[in-house]
Amino acid sequence: MGRLKLPPGGTDIRHMGSSLISALQRPFERLSKSRLADESGWLIVEIMIGSVVLVLGALAIYNGLDGASKTSGKNRNRTEASILAQQDQERMRTMDATALSNYSRVATVKVGNLSYVVTSKASYVSDTSGAVSCTNSSTTAQYLKISSSVADPTSQNQPVVEDSLLSPKPADGGAAVQIVDRNGAGVSNLPVTLAEPPSTTINTDAQGCSLFGFLDSSTDYGVTFSKTGYVDPSGTNQFTDAPITQVPGSTTLTQFQYDLAGTVTANVVTSPTGKPVNGTKVSAFNSHIPGAQFRTFDLTSGSATANNLFPFTDPYTFYAGACSVDKPPATSTKIATATVAPGGSSTVTVTEPVVSLTVKRSGSPAAGAKVWFTSTDDPSCVETYGPFVTSSTTPVSGAIAQGLPYGDYAVCGSTSGGAHWGSGDVDNTGDSGVNFGTLNIDNSSKDTTRCP
Repeated sequence: MGRLKLPPGGTDIRHMGSSLISALQRPFERLSKSRLADESGWLIVEIMIGSVVLVLGALAIYNGLDGASKTSGKNRNRTEASILAQQDQERMRTMDATALSNYSRVATVKVGNLSYVVTSKASYVSDTSGAVSCTNSSTTAQYLKISSSVADPTSQNQPVVEDSLLSPKPADGGAAVQIVDRNGAGVSNLPVTLAEPPSTTINTDAQGCSLFGFLDSSTDYGVTFSKTGYVDPSGTNQFTDAPITQVPGSTTLTQFQYDLAGTVTANVVTSPTGKPVNGTKVSAFNSHIPGAQFRTFDLTSGSATANNLFPFTDPYTFYAGACSVDKPPATSTKIATATVAPGGSSTVTVTEPVVSLTVKRSGSPAAGAKVWFTSTDDPSCVETYGPFVTSSTTPVSGAIAQGLPYGDYAVCGSTSGGAHWGSGDVDNTGDSGVNFGTLNIDNSSKDTTRCP
């Protein structure tokens, strides 16, 4: 084995060791720098991965906080809705039971920056027969169901609904008011108001029904309602405190017929034609009209407008005059009829038969004499027409020819000055009129039952 030779001059061994170490480190330094140069791209990748992890973590934390916030807000909104529903229930419990008859209200309540919609309803129910209605009125409501619904303005929750029941007093009763048209179908969405306190107003439903419950048996109740253009069978548009039936312990139905009115124009002519029309009224007859079964309308210049006619499904008969006996006989061929449609209009021609006669005194035509015709068919409805003045024209001097409503008449005539009188009877029921003939004036006393 060789020996280590020392440099000349006796060099210190420690210096030699340091030089040796430096010589050995140089290769390792070059290797380290080379490897660092090879790994310089991985640093960027590591930074990017760290950033993504940081963002994902932040998003997870944010979503967690946001979900908790939404859940808290959702629960808060539901709590507020529940409180409002309870308050609404208490409000309805303090109301008069009659005022809650089919009660309905929609209100907006603001809480902070949010507006809650509160819907209040009340309806009647019976343990034995279900809901009380116009078609189920054999029993009174045993309970009044009040319902409060509150909607979440943010739509995060379903509406909060609270229901409860109220019971009536034993002596209370119910009234079902039903309004129907000519065919018996309900008139819907018509406000009907209880005329007596608490003056509740309830719109009719699809069956034309308004229900008033918990009514005091010691009070006589009525209802008020109207609708533009509508009438009942008698032609009435406005109902004011119309009586309704109320019996303790039951729900009693009161029905009203109500429909859109029609109009008929009646033009009056004479038969034979060309003679003057007389009278001040035209009547419209229908057996379904309450009471006298006919209505009268003013006749002006030979025409009358019959308005506010209820549209019965069967026709009206129109005739001149203001009494039921003025109607043409069933055998007449000149009966004027018209079926009135809801909201419709039509025209008819009404005929008056002509009565003709000649007034004479002492066998000679009496020109300028006065003649009256007084109906005699119905003592409770007497019509007088005249005086008519006889003609002074030859060859029909002393004659008159006047259209009159159908019927029997007492005829009376007098000369000018009223000193002399004559009377007789005339049957004016033929379609073509009647010729009375001659009315003789004599010196008899005035017939006060026949002459005005």
